[in-house]
Amino acid sequence: MKSQVCILVSNGILSSSNQAHFRQWLLKDMALLIASIQLPTENFQVECGLGIITSFLILQRKGGDLPVPEDYSIFMAVADKIGFDSRGRRLFRSITNGQQTQEIDSDLPLIIEKFKKFLKEVWQNNVEK
Repeated sequence: MKSQVCILVSNGILSSSNQAHFRQWLLKDMALLIASIQLPTENFQVECGLGIITSFLILQRKGGDLPVPEDYSIFMAVADKIGFDSRGRRLFRSITNGQQTQEIDSDLPLIIEKFKKFLKEVWQNNVEK
């Protein structure tokens, strides 16, 4: 893949009617959306005191020798758990009897694994159409 960028945005940018011009500029004129991965409110709660929902957007710049498909698949995921709570305490996976393991409770490793599979099996077909 060429000329990719990953940006972190407030979901307000993705859903607010006031931001429609930005979304249109970004997605119609500038880039193809490869993936959108939503993070939970805890993501910035501890460090910044912000309880906002954010998403990673992974984009590929339009132009050059990249064909622009009219219809293509986009990877989408929601991370409900990121390994810590709103107070910054680590969260560990529980086993069936209620005991905790030492494994951090986060959806991100599985999302990354699925995204890599998507890139290999689906996205490659998108740009080869």
